[in-house]
Amino acid sequence: MNKLIMLLSFLIIIGMETGIAQSLTIHGTVTEKATGEPLPGVGIQVKGTGTGTTTDIKGYYTISAQKGQVLLFSFVGMKTREVKVEGSSPIDIKLEAENQALDEVVVVGYGVQRKEALTGAMTTVKSEKLATVTVSSIDKALQGNAAGVIATSASGTPGSFATIQIRGAGSVNAGTSPLYVVDGVPIMSGSTSGWASSSNALASLNPADIESLTILKDAAATAIYGSQAANGVVLITTKKGKQGKTRISANIERGFSTPTNTRFGVCSSSELLMLQREAVDNARDYFKSDAYDWTDPDGAYYLPDELANTNTDWWDVVTRNALYQSYDVSASGGNEKTRFFASVSYMKQDGIVIGTDFSRFSARLNLDHEINKHFSFNISLSGSNASQNYSLTNWAYQNPIFAAYSLLPYDSPYNEDGSWRETFTRNANGNYNPLNYMNECELGQKTKSLISTSYLQYQIVPWLTFRTTFGMDYKMTRERTRYGDKSNTGMSEDSPISVQDLQYYRWTSSNVLTFSKVFTEKHNVEALLGYEATAYKSDYLYASGSGSNDDIPYLKAASANFDVDEGLSEYASISMFGRVNYSYDSRYYMAASFRRDGSSRFGDNNKWANFWSVSGAWKLSGESFMKADYLDMLKLRLSYGTTGNSSIGDYASKGLYSSTKYAGLGGLLPSQLANPTLSWEESATTNLAVDFGFLNRISGTVEYFWKKTSDLLLSEQLSYTTGFSSILRNTGSIMNRGLEFQISGQIFKDGNFKWTSDLNMTFPSSEILSLGGVEERFEGNYQKRRVHGKAFTEWYMADYAGVNPADGMPMWYDENGGLTSDYGKARYSYLGTPEPDFYGGFTNTFSWKGITLSCMFYFNYGNTVKFNDYYYLEGDGADGLGMNLSRRQLQRWQKPGDITEVPKPILGNPTKSRDWYNSRWLEDGSYIRLKNVTLSYDFPKHLIGKIGIDNLQIYFKGTNLWTHSNVWSLDPEVGVYGSSSNVYPNSRSFVFGLNIGL
Repeated sequence: MNKLIMLLSFLIIIGMETGIAQSLTIHGTVTEKATGEPLPGVGIQVKGTGTGTTTDIKGYYTISAQKGQVLLFSFVGMKTREVKVEGSSPIDIKLEAENQALDEVVVVGYGVQRKEALTGAMTTVKSEKLATVTVSSIDKALQGNAAGVIATSASGTPGSFATIQIRGAGSVNAGTSPLYVVDGVPIMSGSTSGWASSSNALASLNPADIESLTILKDAAATAIYGSQAANGVVLITTKKGKQGKTRISANIERGFSTPTNTRFGVCSSSELLMLQREAVDNARDYFKSDAYDWTDPDGAYYLPDELANTNTDWWDVVTRNALYQSYDVSASGGNEKTRFFASVSYMKQDGIVIGTDFSRFSARLNLDHEINKHFSFNISLSGSNASQNYSLTNWAYQNPIFAAYSLLPYDSPYNEDGSWRETFTRNANGNYNPLNYMNECELGQKTKSLISTSYLQYQIVPWLTFRTTFGMDYKMTRERTRYGDKSNTGMSEDSPISVQDLQYYRWTSSNVLTFSKVFTEKHNVEALLGYEATAYKSDYLYASGSGSNDDIPYLKAASANFDVDEGLSEYASISMFGRVNYSYDSRYYMAASFRRDGSSRFGDNNKWANFWSVSGAWKLSGESFMKADYLDMLKLRLSYGTTGNSSIGDYASKGLYSSTKYAGLGGLLPSQLANPTLSWEESATTNLAVDFGFLNRISGTVEYFWKKTSDLLLSEQLSYTTGFSSILRNTGSIMNRGLEFQISGQIFKDGNFKWTSDLNMTFPSSEILSLGGVEERFEGNYQKRRVHGKAFTEWYMADYAGVNPADGMPMWYDENGGLTSDYGKARYSYLGTPEPDFYGGFTNTFSWKGITLSCMFYFNYGNTVKFNDYYYLEGDGADGLGMNLSRRQLQRWQKPGDITEVPKPILGNPTKSRDWYNSRWLEDGSYIRLKNVTLSYDFPKHLIGKIGIDNLQIYFKGTNLWTHSNVWSLDPEVGVYGSSSNVYPNSRSFVFGLNIGL
């Protein structure tokens, strides 16, 4: 009996101890480490169980847990912390901002790497910076945010693309855009349209879904991508779910846009009438003919006072204050096994030009799941449906920009009954009323996109992992143009209609084995081996006809002028690659990579090529002799390697035939000569850099690079006896050099007030090393040349010398340096380059008690640009009396002694003062622009927590609010090629927003 009593007593005691262990009550307060403020809504979970709670509005919590269990503390924007339960004493937690963790690990090709171990050149733009810009696609958000990256939006059409160049242009006849990689899988970029020059494949991605953009710049960072990486790589990382309670975020934006430049303008009716009368009078003297008489009602040049009674501002007619709206909702969360991020979004951006707009509906799901301790997988799906209505960009009144420039202010756009006028009597270049055209015609496209990425990962042992990845990018675009019955083209060409379907499909499959292990606590070795295959296919189907009508505005109603066409293009590539990283004692770093690529695009003799890199770094701040309280980081980096450029036509090396008709029969004729030796353009890059940090406030990087691109594809002339005029050969070379400077500093960080600054600057230069045995080559329309020993592109034009003060006639410099009024004797000179001397961005952010103000200036200095619009707007009378003129014509010569650059107007001017190749049109393209302004207020968490809200922010975002430039035209941002013709201008936007987090 005693033994039984003792056994029961023992079991009771054990049960009591177990009960006590199971009923420990843990409590405490969670605060933000940087400010000390309490954090309401922090998720606290007992790891491995379903037990959890959240902090109250004062950051206080209580939870039951057993001794030895682990508590997880998670909060959006903060690092997750794990704390082991030792007893019932209070556990107070200070959470750090999440960006500190992101600074420690960065995304690289086919993986991630500790930032301090980097040996290559790269820059990361995080979601916080992306959120300060109102853009339809992420490529436009790069401007001013990364050294070595020049991003220009040469067109302001909603949904259009930005031209991106990383460390200069490295090709003449191959692509110059970087490779874009989303969550480890390359995607398509560029246009998805066969007709619209403003189409943009990247507009299918919702910028709000992006966690970061990492720009890879030197060969140490890019060689792992081989033949796709000569122009740099942009790694796009989308947002992922995090362990903790489900977070809901909703964002609403509404705003409007206006044109950026109000200084540019054309003449009013009275101003134009004055200039035209002067032109007629000057023509009478110049041509010695009394026929030039603007007072004769029966004459050809009659210009009565009544013309000035109507004063139409055509720019005001074709532009508007354009509305903008955007709505985003996302959810994220998960547990230690499964994490998710999901979002839906809708945005619509009206253009400042009537009839233009862009809209997009998009959705995303990112799912991560750990099957067991060895296997895990990820599935990422992104879909969008986008629509774009655009305007033409040609030299006709169908282009509303050209119409606004040149239509006479004497004419009203409306008839007396309020209907649109269909014709004008005095205009020289057609009778298109842009209101009639933009409202009666269709120019649009709709693009459906699906991007899918998935991987299965097998962790064989803790230091060895295998991952197989499959990614797919599919886009389908339907384009439609139709000229309505009442439009000018519709009436003259019987309402033509055209429809085109285009499909693009690219898939990539990769298998990567990764090794990572630390030996004897100081030797860290990381290595990977991989295999990748890619296939791409595009096709189109086109049909057109005329005879449709507004009642049945479809192709099936067409009755004449039928035409059909279809086409197909495809390529494939396979690759093997590897990389090894080694570090010793977190002071010495070495890395090497290798890739072998094969592509169907290149000639039979050169389908394969090898690319590689070697790099090293020395962290001097880790040495005992460099220890100092003020020194946080000092590291030297050096790299060298090669990359290739495979961005050429899918059949550039093949002998091709094209279809033709002869005597009513179809047939084929040779259109391209076979080129079996066509090979890769190869870039060899050397990069020297210093990373530094001081006083826990200042950090930055200084880098110098030189990139030599050899085997440039250049056109080589052939004898016409071959049946062809030219063929592409790998015969040229170019050198790009540059100094990059990037620095960040906490100017003031004490108390409630904080002030941080970020500055990046790039000083680029280029030099043509070889042009295939010739000294110079013309580019495009002969206004620019490429010359051995000079920059990549140089303006080559007649050297304009201004106006003769004695008689108002134009002058040029002749070959002897003298002055001549004979355009045929003008000397041609190299007069600058579209390449700037330097460019960059300067950002300042101020915060105080929940109020944050951020301002980013973008600047560009030293480039020479040309606006082809001036050819018509400043013709000095050459275009007769049928077009309006730039107000700069008011600065014309009027009497002897006048000093001006504008000659006197002469009707039918034969002096060629406005010729295309006249350096008179060259301007200094330097400008500084207040690119982004964001003003926000975050409501105190202890207040909004009372109503169940984790965060609440109201904000204002302004884009392109102010620009200083000496350029006379609408916008100095003309793109990397330096010229502009009737381009849709960039807009100034004002957006107000509300963000709610639950």
